Amino acid sequence: MVDAQVVSRERTAVETEVDRQGVFPYLIYKHAPEAIDWLGRAFGFTPDEVLSIPDGRVAHAALSLDGQVVMLSSRLERYVNRAAKPGAYSISRIHVRVDNVDAHYERAVSEGAGIILPLDDQFWGLREYHALDLEGHWWSFFERIRSVPQEEVRKELLRW
Repeated sequence: MVDAQVVSRERTAVETEVDRQGVFPYLIYKHAPEAIDWLGRAFGFTPDEVLSIPDGRVAHAALSLDGQVVMLSSRLERYVNRAAKPGAYSISRIHVRVDNVDAHYERAVSEGAGIILPLDDQFWGLREYHALDLEGHWWSFFERIRSVPQEEVRKELLRW
C-alpha cells in the first residue's frame, strides 16, 4: 500500500499535472489508500503524488498511466464529495487508451476487476473491455486495432 503523508514524483515547482493535461477524471473513494494500491496492481497506475491527512485519508492523489493523469481523494466532508455505491454502476465511465489491451485485460482479471464487458473487437476499430474497480467506478480500456471511416461507423450504429 502507498505510504501515507506525501509521495511525489520529481518535478519542478512550476510543472504540475495541470500543465501537462487539460481534462482530469477526479474520483472519490471511501477507501482511497487501498484504491491507489489496487489501481496500481490491476490497471498499472503509478502514484505521482499522494497527499494524506493525519487520519490516513487521502486529501489528493494524482496517478498516471502512460503519461495521462487520473486524480482521486477520499470522501472528505469539507468538499461534500461522495464515493460510488458498492455494487452499483457508475453514471460515468473513464475511457483509457493502453498499448497492449490484451495484457492489460489479463492483469485486471487477475486482480479481481469486475468485468462488465469482456475484451472484444468493436466495429469502430477499437479492441476494448469494461470493468468496475473495487468501489464501483466504471473504467474502459482500449487500443486502436484499425482505422474505420466515420461514415462506416455511422451506418453500423444505425443497426444497433
